[in-house]
Amino acid sequence: MTITLYTQPGCGGCIFAAKDLRRTGVPFTERNVRADEAAAETVQRLYQEHRDPGVVPETPVIVIDGQVFFGAVELHAYLRELGRESAA
Repeated sequence: MTITLYTQPGCGGCIFAAKDLRRTGVPFTERNVRADEAAAETVQRLYQEHRDPGVVPETPVIVIDGQVFFGAVELHAYLRELGRESAA
């Protein structure tokens, strides 16, 4: 499983997303969109492809094996559902 978490300093949702991912025990890569221009460009592209192109991108954005999640709430719901499936 490949997970990339796009974050920026001062982002509360980013902190929650990172905590959720750490709780799963699956390794992930964190990329700061303020310090990494390529990461910022990736987030911009993801918003253009999966959201309204006119929307200003926000963090966190999480990519899990090509599936894109916008925000900690979407990620949390996905991880919760994943946990239910693995328990069944």
